[in-house]
Amino acid sequence: MLYNKILFILLISFSLLTGLSCSSTAIKELSDIELAQQIILERQETSKEEAAHSIKIHVTQPEKVVVGKRLDLDIELVSKEDLPELTLVYEEGNGLKLTRKWLLLKQPSIKTVIKNIKADKIYRHTVSLIPEEEGLLEFKLYLLYGSHDDKKARQQSIHLSIGNSLALEKQQASQ
Repeated sequence: MLYNKILFILLISFSLLTGLSCSSTAIKELSDIELAQQIILERQETSKEEAAHSIKIHVTQPEKVVVGKRLDLDIELVSKEDLPELTLVYEEGNGLKLTRKWLLLKQPSIKTVIKNIKADKIYRHTVSLIPEEEGLLEFKLYLLYGSHDDKKARQQSIHLSIGNSLALEKQQASQ
């Protein structure tokens, strides 16, 4: 009887210790960008056709953009359907730094969540960048939307012309 009690205590102790060691192992949670990339990849693998996106994106860039000066891009989004939530994640590219007002951001992305999206309504958002070099620069916009059961994602590359036109023409000709 004593032997059974000792065995029972050892068994419980062992299970508690292994349970604690299992729960203490860090499970890496995907960032919003990684999640969007994974959803896009899975959709490409399961469907040969390009998925029709229910969200239109329009980006307005100022005509003259100068290196080192803040650039505000106006982004307009229109959904064809009502959505409970739309997550926008901006990822800076080479030669571009994300900023908020006068503060340069250390992280390479900015996340914005818009709740209760109504169909055919225009939603405007402004993202600020500081170009660090001339040329044709790119940054990415990721959209995450849909229900928890059917999450959808979209990636949009946004190309920006920075600096004088002669440098841009040379860069475009070399590509």
